[in-house]
Amino acid sequence: MDRQKAKILHDLLKSSSAERTCRGLREIKKRLLTNSENLRVFRSLGLIPQALKLIQRPNEDILNGALSILSSCCTHEDARSEVFNEGGVTHMVNVLKCAKLEPLQLRACRTLANQAQHRASCAALVRLGAVELVMGVLEACEEEETKVAGIRALSLVRATVKAIAHFSRISHPTCISQIMEGTDNMMVMSKLWEGGDAEVYEAVLRTILNTVHSCFSPTPHKRDALDAKVLDRLCTATAPSIIVAELQNRRVNAIEEEKLVLALCKFCEGSSECNNLAFGSFSEPPTFLGRAWMQLIDCGGVAMLVGLLLAHRTHPRLRPAILRAILGVEHNYSFRDTILKHLIGRQAPATISRAV
Repeated sequence: MDRQKAKILHDLLKSSSAERTCRGLREIKKRLLTNSENLRVFRSLGLIPQALKLIQRPNEDILNGALSILSSCCTHEDARSEVFNEGGVTHMVNVLKCAKLEPLQLRACRTLANQAQHRASCAALVRLGAVELVMGVLEACEEEETKVAGIRALSLVRATVKAIAHFSRISHPTCISQIMEGTDNMMVMSKLWEGGDAEVYEAVLRTILNTVHSCFSPTPHKRDALDAKVLDRLCTATAPSIIVAELQNRRVNAIEEEKLVLALCKFCEGSSECNNLAFGSFSEPPTFLGRAWMQLIDCGGVAMLVGLLLAHRTHPRLRPAILRAILGVEHNYSFRDTILKHLIGRQAPATISRAV
């Protein structure tokens, strides 16, 4: 696009007239959609800093237009870096904090989901409490879905869950605590997993895997008790069943089977900190270790786990992980006899003897 013509449209964004500003936003958005090269031209004129100024103006139409442009820009990594360097993350969070209408929440969640792919921005969003805000939007949408169940609500949910999936990549107690606050947050996520939307399905699955991984990755933070409670809450949200379902019927081929199996094994194996926590630290009985195994029994996961042990008997990581998971039954006093019956019925002893 000719730079001079682009400058004329960009100057409309600086107008004190809301009507002229909205016109400029519409025209620029149109040109961004018709030709991806136009983004480079408008960015050279200062589009991103100007759009960040506009999302601070108390005008719904201007907010919608500016967020729409920022959402498009933030699909590119260099644009995300510019937004971060301009201090735009704080402004995005403030918009979501103040947005009461669904269209604004939709735009804000889409923009956050795109911007959260920038690692430094993701960390900043966590510090600013964006996860709690996004969860609040998600819970509201879940209540409306029973009546609305339309494309707009689904689009809002998709953008929100994708943002949470990006947040979950950060292995830090603050992020995990925000995502796992209480049990309701992950319960809502697991309900959304049951829907037919592929992007929501993948985002929920990645959130679970990222959260489990964060509990067992090397970290300078002492958080054994937090890790055990996180596993407990994930079990309450039927995370083991979700992982088993994906292993039984692969829908997200981009996620390696090894990651799914290792995460499932962590639920069955349990945390070394479990026996050291005070009574009442976990949810109501059964404890997460028992609940994880009960879920495996209900959805056919025990037979699958035994089969995986045989299939991966020479795998340097999966074989010991699956063995530790099966041996984790010994720590599950309440349901040990029931689980052992299922394991014996699936020929676990013979399989283990062949695998070791």
